[in-house]
Amino acid sequence: GLLRRLLREKEGRDAEPSACVIDAQSVKTSTSVPAAGQGIDAGKKIVGRKRNIVTDTLGLLLAVLVTAASVQDSAAGARLLDQVAADHPGIRKVWVDGGYRQHLVEHAATL
Repeated sequence: GLLRRLLREKEGRDAEPSACVIDAQSVKTSTSVPAAGQGIDAGKKIVGRKRNIVTDTLGLLLAVLVTAASVQDSAAGARLLDQVAADHPGIRKVWVDGGYRQHLVEHAATL
């Protein structure tokens, strides 16, 4: 946290972010990973896990969630939004792609 705040200030930004970006990436897992820890991302035809991240507008990491690849972006995004809202209450704007669906927009509005 401290390093991020110092770097943001060095870049001429407020120490705490007011906007963030959420995205996910499905990645294949090795054959040694237990089946319970992975899933299938049907849209991308990937068996594995999904990395869900939140960054500020400088690309600095705010939150991470690793799930089975089968977990919908909107479900993971809602969990990440809860965490980001608690840790960074000044955030007022969130950018996401279409995979996060209306459910996430409605959840964000409640926060």
